[in-house]
Amino acid sequence: MGIKSGPDVRMTEVTYYWYWVQDMTFNNYITIQNYGTSTASGKVIFWSAEDGYGHYRTFSNLDPGANLTVTVPFQPIGTQSSIGVKPIAIEIRVDPNDISTYLARMPVDGIEKYNNDVNHLPDPDNGINLNTSDIYHFPLNEGYRIIFEAAVAGDNSTTPYETAGKIGSYVHKAMHYDHEKIINRSYTASDLWITNHTNASDGKYIGVCDEYATLFNAFNRALGVPSKQYYMNMTNSSGSYAHEMAETWDGQEWIHSDPTLNSFDNPDVYILLNYSNMYFWNMKNADDDLDTRDPVGDGLLHFWFDFEREYLGKLGKYN
Repeated sequence: MGIKSGPDVRMTEVTYYWYWVQDMTFNNYITIQNYGTSTASGKVIFWSAEDGYGHYRTFSNLDPGANLTVTVPFQPIGTQSSIGVKPIAIEIRVDPNDISTYLARMPVDGIEKYNNDVNHLPDPDNGINLNTSDIYHFPLNEGYRIIFEAAVAGDNSTTPYETAGKIGSYVHKAMHYDHEKIINRSYTASDLWITNHTNASDGKYIGVCDEYATLFNAFNRALGVPSKQYYMNMTNSSGSYAHEMAETWDGQEWIHSDPTLNSFDNPDVYILLNYSNMYFWNMKNADDDLDTRDPVGDGLLHFWFDFEREYLGKLGKYN
C-alpha cells in the first residue's frame, strides 16, 4: 500500500459484537493505522447503517506508520430502530476538516433483538419461555443459522406483536407440510433438524404442525419474544385430533399463533373450523434424554415423553 500525503487512517482489524440487545451497550475493538505522512487525529465511528446512527471514539496524535486499537461502544436504541438484520459500517474521519478516510460495510451483519430485562420485555414466567433446549437452538456456538433466519423472518418489526406476526407468516411459507410422513409422527423435530432438511420439489423445510410450531418458537425466542408451544386435543364430527400451535407474549398478554394454519391472534380459528372441546398442554423443557427408548442426539424428540408437560385443560379463549 502506497504512502499518501496528508492524513490517511484506515482500519486494519476489527472485533465487533453483532448480536445486539436493544438499549444495551457493547464494546467493539477497531485497530487503525496511519498510512499518511503526517500525525493524525480524528474519530472512529461504528454505524448502524440501516438506522442511520452510530457511536464514536476519538484518537489523537497517531504517528505515520503507527497503529492503535480504539474501543468504540455501541448501543442499539430501541426507540430509533427495529428488530432484525442490521448492516454495520465502520468509518474513520480525520481532523481538521472531518474528512472521511475509510468507510466499509462489515462482512457479518448485526442482528437486533428485544431486551428482556424488567424494564423492557420480561418473560412473565421468569425466563422459561425464552430458554434454549434440545428443541430450540440459538446459542452463538451452535445456532447462528437460527438467529440469522429469525432476524430475516422478523426483520423491520418494532413491537413483539408485529415480530411474532411476521415470523408466523414466514414460517408458514417456509414449510412444506409432510403428507409423505418423512418424519415419524411419534417425533417432533428440533429447529436444527428442520433447517437441515428440505423437500426435494420446492426446497422448503419439512414438517407437520409440531415442526411449524417449533420453528416459530425458536425464531421468536432468538429475537427475545417469549413464546411457548402447546399440544392440543380437539374433536369434530369425525373424531378426535391432535395439533400443536403456539402463543407469544407481547408485553401485555399471550397472543395465539398457528403457523400451520397461517393464523395469528385468532383463537376462534378452531371453532370456525368446526372443532370443539379443545384441551391444552404446555410442552416445556424439551430434553432428548427423557425418553430412554428414543435415540439421543438425532434432533428428533418423542413428541410426548421428551417434554415436561403442563396440563392446562380447556382454555376459555379457545373454547
